[in-house]
Amino acid sequence: MTFEDEINRRIKGREAKNASSGAVIPEVWDIRELKLREVVKSEIDSALRPVQRKLDLIEKQLNTISGLLNQEAEQEVITLRDISHEQAKAEIEELFKNTTDSLYYSDIMEQLGIDLELVVSVCNELLDEGKIEYGDEGARTIPGRSND
Repeated sequence: MTFEDEINRRIKGREAKNASSGAVIPEVWDIRELKLREVVKSEIDSALRPVQRKLDLIEKQLNTISGLLNQEAEQEVITLRDISHEQAKAEIEELFKNTTDSLYYSDIMEQLGIDLELVVSVCNELLDEGKIEYGDEGARTIPGRSND
């Protein structure tokens, strides 16, 4: 209800009461009260706008977090094997031999089920030995180089 609607509603109510008694009651105080209420309401609304924006942002962030948690819950669980450094090195070298694609550490970890720290250690060793190289797309076998 607008300010004017509220004033008209109150005036009509008073007129109905006054018509039956014949008395004339000034509406000045009621109008001032309504104007004060409208000002206070406006100030409260203005003060609440930033709070509402923050609440909207928090709600959006919670929805994003919830979506990410749901995605993680749906992702495959990787079972890591407990293998020696030597076995890991042999398996990683074999993986590089059998692919022409660049591989990220996470790719190697997922495909072979080897702990990430061990994957990084072995890849650094293969890099030092000149068997692989790093590029923008991950590690890969050096073209034309045999890993035997």
